[in-house]
Amino acid sequence: MTERFELQASMSEEVDGDVMTRVLSEPGDRDSVFGVPPDRRDGEGRDDLEDLELSSEQRDDASMSVLLRPGLAEFLGTLLFVFVGVLSVWDATSTRDTYSLVAVALTHGLTLFILISVTGHISGGHINPAVSLGLFLSGRMGLVRMLVYWMAQLSGACVGAALVLMVLGHDNMMTIQYGVHNPIAVIEHNGSTSSEQIVTSGEAVGLELFATCILVLTVLQTATEQLGPLCIGLAVVTDILAIGALTGGSMNPARSFGPLLVSLNAIGHGKYSNETVYFHEYWEHHWIYWLGPLLGALLASLLSRFLLAQQRGQRVYMRIKVQ
Repeated sequence: MTERFELQASMSEEVDGDVMTRVLSEPGDRDSVFGVPPDRRDGEGRDDLEDLELSSEQRDDASMSVLLRPGLAEFLGTLLFVFVGVLSVWDATSTRDTYSLVAVALTHGLTLFILISVTGHISGGHINPAVSLGLFLSGRMGLVRMLVYWMAQLSGACVGAALVLMVLGHDNMMTIQYGVHNPIAVIEHNGSTSSEQIVTSGEAVGLELFATCILVLTVLQTATEQLGPLCIGLAVVTDILAIGALTGGSMNPARSFGPLLVSLNAIGHGKYSNETVYFHEYWEHHWIYWLGPLLGALLASLLSRFLLAQQRGQRVYMRIKVQ
């Protein structure tokens, strides 16, 4: 005999002799936290539009309507994240004798906490291509949705960095090297400048990999909890404090890409040369801030799906003795 009913979660019961097997699905709003309404998702991370009998034009219209608001939310969230993040770097360097990594870390973490709280019910509040990849690899979002999020995040990051340039101007942006993440330290001594690579490229990839793994794993394991956004923000603070002085503490390809693209503005001011700034080295090392975070997202998804799935998976199986 099989009975089906719903409380807060979807539940089915099967009685076999004196043992009842109960299957509990997690609360219905789980997928909405990851940016996909639960009534439009299946258990393998695919949009259920594929199962509807629609014409190609109707399917395209439906897909656009489903992805438009989340995409705009990701665009706006990433724009604000990069805008505030780059401004915090300039503030930390201009108002203090020494660079304040603590201030930058807290600003990035608290900003992310706020933005996830604001956009989470619409898009999931990813604001990071690595987070979107981690959710895709763990089966919690579809490929098309992930690609739309990536485009929104990268374009939002570029607009956010461009707005900072409009506010601060070129000269002020030069004092923080346009807020670009890099493993290269620009050293000023006796009126001359030189560059020094703090860590090797391989070490930088490893640092970004493990820092991003911590961040994405926090997302996968706590996003559905009430304190999820705060935990994610604290993960960013911890990561930046740990590796910020070595790689810049990106964990986010969009946060690195936007300011770097906008830094091309320096060409128009005739200051894109080796003697003045080292943007050509930043471009040469930009791959680090893609490879490291994306590999970190892969590692986090594997840990979440295979090591921690029993606690955080989509289904929990209970065997209850019936008296």
